[in-house]
Amino acid sequence: MSSPLLQFNIIELIPIKVGSLDLSITNATISIIMTLSIFVYLLPNLRKPNLKPNHYQMFVEGTYKFVKGTVLDILGNDKSKFLGYLLTLFNFICILNLIGMVPYAYAITSQAIITLFLSCAIWLGVLQLGLKIQKSYFFANFLPDKSPFVMAILLINIELISFIARAISLGVRLAANITSGHILLGIIAGFALNMLLIKSTIINIVGIIIVLLLIVLTLLELAVALIQAYVFTLLTSIYIQDVYSTH
Repeated sequence: MSSPLLQFNIIELIPIKVGSLDLSITNATISIIMTLSIFVYLLPNLRKPNLKPNHYQMFVEGTYKFVKGTVLDILGNDKSKFLGYLLTLFNFICILNLIGMVPYAYAITSQAIITLFLSCAIWLGVLQLGLKIQKSYFFANFLPDKSPFVMAILLINIELISFIARAISLGVRLAANITSGHILLGIIAGFALNMLLIKSTIINIVGIIIVLLLIVLTLLELAVALIQAYVFTLLTSIYIQDVYSTH
């Protein structure tokens, strides 16, 4: 790979043209299909838990308890109706991130357009939820309580910008972390390969050391993939909770 940025290129694998409509299968499409396939495979197994759980069921139950504990600590037990959505969101992003770690697979969460679509959809959902619950009082959230009248215009603008920025920051954070991690791994992998191809014992030893470092960084990137799914879900929970609280 001549450049670590080439791994983010969308490659057309199976061209499908229907008039002016482009339905071609790309490497990004394959990542989405793989993610949905995993969901389809996992869901039936979740509906029939074994009395004596196997390793897979223990992992699933552990993930459920972890997400449930995190979400309900923020939202409270009275808002457990959001648990199913947030659990699905966590697993969806987590699977996408992990698929992106597979060699030659496409890291779809590195594309800001994808992550921004998710974050903007969540932002619109939170906005609709806020208007439904608080109605016109929802706009009172943009003016902190007991604020001086002369500061009202400035504070309203700051709060409004802060609220709108959530739609962008949530998606950009995920894409930036995944992109930076993959670029770093690509640079180090290319550097290690070049070192190993040079006919020099000392340089080859340095190359082996770099490969060992690459393995450590790969494990770290796996942790980042899980953490980013957790952070995305955590912030979504906080945004939902904000709807139920006022200044």
